[in-house]
Amino acid sequence: MSSSTILIVEDNEMTQHLLVRQLAHLGVTDVAVAANGLDALHWLVEHECRLVLADCQMPEMDGFEMTRRIRAAERFSGKHLPIIAMSAGTVEEDSGQSAAAGMDLHVPKPAQMQALQAALEPWLGPLGQFSHP
Repeated sequence: MSSSTILIVEDNEMTQHLLVRQLAHLGVTDVAVAANGLDALHWLVEHECRLVLADCQMPEMDGFEMTRRIRAAERFSGKHLPIIAMSAGTVEEDSGQSAAAGMDLHVPKPAQMQALQAALEPWLGPLGQFSHP
């Protein structure tokens, strides 16, 4: 079984590329991408990761349902996979839905570098510093 540091679950290719670039600037290069929650669940059967960045609204299966299924499986395994919700919606509404689904944190999209770094460091430890252009 291979291990990747972060799994990005996002249906928008431009946002996928942006997140991969932002993570690289923070020193995180071991990244996998899934286009929706269903693809992510299939990927997680074969792989392990340290953290998931998940869009809330996606076709096939959204981030909320994906998280509920992961949390249900964790009741038997005793493990906890950190899941950070990402959405372009209002923070108050999406934060409530994210927490109810079992997500650990909510970061608005597009993610600002400082907010992304602050969200990741509790689980990944100190990350590389970035400089503003």
